[in-house]
Amino acid sequence: MVESRSVERERKNRQKAALARSIVVLNIPKVGESKYEKLFKFLSPRLEVGDLGEKGIAIQKDENGDTTGIAFVEYKKPETAMRALKVLDGFRLDANHRLSVILLADADKIMSTTETFDESSLVEKEYELDADAQRSLPEWLDDKRSREQFAVVQENNAVEVFWFDSVVGSERILAKEYWTDSKAMWSTRGNYLATFHDKGIAVWGGPEFKKLKRFPHENVSYAQFSKQENFLVTWSGVEISPGEESPPSDDYIDDRYVVVWEVATGRPLRWFPVYKRTELTGEEGKEVPPVWPIFKWSPDDRYFARLGENVISVYTTPSMGLLGKKKIAIPGVQAFEWSPTDPIIAYWTPEMGDSPARVCLLEIPSRVELRQKGLYSVSNVQLKWKEDGNFLSCRVIRFGKNRKHQYTNFEIFHMRDKNYPIDILEFKEKEKVSAFEWEPKGNRFGVIHGEEANYADVSFYSMDSTSTGKLKHIFTVPKKQFKSILWSPLGTVALLARVGHPSEATNGTYEWYNVTEHELIGLAEHYSATHMEWDASGRFVCSYTTNESWEADNGYNVYNISGRMTATVNMNKMYQFLWRPRPQLYLTAEQEKNVRKNIKKYREEFKREDDELKESMRSGKAAERRDMRLKWAEYLATKADLMKAIEDKLAEFNIGKEDDYIEIEEVEEEFIDIKEEVDRTRKMLNSDDERD
Repeated sequence: MVESRSVERERKNRQKAALARSIVVLNIPKVGESKYEKLFKFLSPRLEVGDLGEKGIAIQKDENGDTTGIAFVEYKKPETAMRALKVLDGFRLDANHRLSVILLADADKIMSTTETFDESSLVEKEYELDADAQRSLPEWLDDKRSREQFAVVQENNAVEVFWFDSVVGSERILAKEYWTDSKAMWSTRGNYLATFHDKGIAVWGGPEFKKLKRFPHENVSYAQFSKQENFLVTWSGVEISPGEESPPSDDYIDDRYVVVWEVATGRPLRWFPVYKRTELTGEEGKEVPPVWPIFKWSPDDRYFARLGENVISVYTTPSMGLLGKKKIAIPGVQAFEWSPTDPIIAYWTPEMGDSPARVCLLEIPSRVELRQKGLYSVSNVQLKWKEDGNFLSCRVIRFGKNRKHQYTNFEIFHMRDKNYPIDILEFKEKEKVSAFEWEPKGNRFGVIHGEEANYADVSFYSMDSTSTGKLKHIFTVPKKQFKSILWSPLGTVALLARVGHPSEATNGTYEWYNVTEHELIGLAEHYSATHMEWDASGRFVCSYTTNESWEADNGYNVYNISGRMTATVNMNKMYQFLWRPRPQLYLTAEQEKNVRKNIKKYREEFKREDDELKESMRSGKAAERRDMRLKWAEYLATKADLMKAIEDKLAEFNIGKEDDYIEIEEVEEEFIDIKEEVDRTRKMLNSDDERD
């Protein structure tokens, strides 16, 4: 049985290897049997881009002996097949035949796809979270205590990965010095850890964080995973001046290009130049650096888009070609954002002549305009989608009547209602709005606003998700020095903070608010903190200081959802603290209702588990100490017998006589010392037992 499994496994490995080094060539001329030899001689030198494998070139025929327009080519190495894919795909044989090439491995996947269209396959299935679903989760999500993971980058370019446990303390999973040349990052859904190196990006995964793929890109400084982690984008951060392009070849990729990679195979799919851009300011121009990320991805990875001058370029995957083979022309377009859940782009354009500024909703791929809103006296517009795609906030910064002052109002689109109605929230002309944040779960948001330079109010509002005109003020926290609203991913709790350089951190105080109950539930201080970040579960938040922002007081503090500190760690040099993201897990409405209904019961169960674990640790450590003392006493009591046994053994090899280095006098003196030491230990044990 074992042997048959081994044979089967070996057969499958050989099959995979053959698929990896073979290609399928489409759109070759269709000819009759009489012209087959002539066609073969014509095609062969063009398809031989490297050493051929055992099966070589095979042009497919039908039952009549006519060619079908398809050829198969096997090479000796997978690298040659990849090179053939780049060289031959799109190669024009003649006026009527342009070759199309795919890897045989990809063709195998296509052929195994069902012919029946299942619309539900386009929607991420809900997790039922029963025993079977739990077993299907990635190993790091299947932790019995539901712990979170985080990574730390510190001196010597070391990367450490930990389990975070507020009860027993963090547990190190893995630590490597010089694991990165500069920094690290988690992928969008948390399945991969990427490290940056002078020669490119390395991607690690699995329970032991083994290297999965390498993405070679000289001097890489930026990387971005697509929403579903199917693609990786890399760039060195250096732009190209128009006319300086050096088209990529098989032997050399200009590191100034942005490269889009396929994560599963590690192969580059397309290169894009990033040009230096000049904006006119008065009579002079100034170079404006590109804003990373260069591309923005649709939620399902089917599209990625790029902002250009008067255009938005939308590309499709996996072909990497322009949607509809042309760019979307939008005069003056300034910015755009994808909906987090739907194939919709929101963009805005400034006022031009007598035409107002506009915010538009554009459906992709149809390019149908779903809704637009005209705006006047506009200085800038900032677009922010709610995580569930239910609302779009447009923060509109307008000029006052004399254009010397500016004020802010919010135009909020209801994305789930007919005709996409809009609510408006206005602030006074003298009020400066410094922050706006949606609650991740729920229909609320928070705004920091005020007239004073150092103090501002923090106001919370709620939305009605089913109709317009229901924007409601909840409550306001007056006169605070905070600059940021950090909602727990669970919703309900909002953390008010001011982070950045320690010189800007005021008194280092942070406040946790239960927005539902309108109450302050926690206070904490971390004066030198330069960053604050919630974990993916929403149970813990970390404040930390990195060496790049502040050379002193590096380290991190972790607090629970109500502001109680659960861990504090000081480090000599820390460059990054990175909570591991989680993929979005969906509960049905009934499941979520059941969880909320029984939340007290679950809380009591978890608390009981934590208390039992703490008690077990306390009793276990006491028992461990007693056990160690007893073992030490036993060792001391038997040490004399051990030395005698060693002496007898050495004597068998004529070692230990007068001419050797072992002196019996010293051994006897050691015996006396041991006896005294045993007596002292016994007295110590007796006194410890009395205290216990």
